Amino acid sequence: MSEKELQQLIDLAPDYGVPTEVMARVIVPVLQEYAASLPKKEYYIPVGKDDNWVITVLESQLEPYREKRVLYANDNSNTGMKNKLKLLPTTHLLFEMFGRSELDSVIFLDSLSLVRQEVERLDLSQEINTRLKQFYPPSAYC
Repeated sequence: MSEKELQQLIDLAPDYGVPTEVMARVIVPVLQEYAASLPKKEYYIPVGKDDNWVITVLESQLEPYREKRVLYANDNSNTGMKNKLKLLPTTHLLFEMFGRSELDSVIFLDSLSLVRQEVERLDLSQEINTRLKQFYPPSAYC
């Protein structure tokens, strides 16, 4: 993850309704930590004709009515998928996932080592909220 990519997120913060300071001091550091735990700096994601993410709905075998909506992110473009692929920096992918309520998690696939890592949107959201409270405690507004 380059400083340029992170600065792009900071610069675009107002477009997402996020104060620049919050993006720089809270969100970007969390995204950096999550991205650092993944093997690659950028991933290919499947997109439809309208450039919307192609989300896969998985059903639990133990709980048939429980569904999970996931996005598969691949480290290379040789995925065998029929969808068009879009290359995103990992930090940008995580940031976009954070804001998508229709998505539960991203499963990152590393083709060389066959490693699968999953990042849950809820975990990322909770970490950002925890950090937000540390930087901007509720008592500061009373």
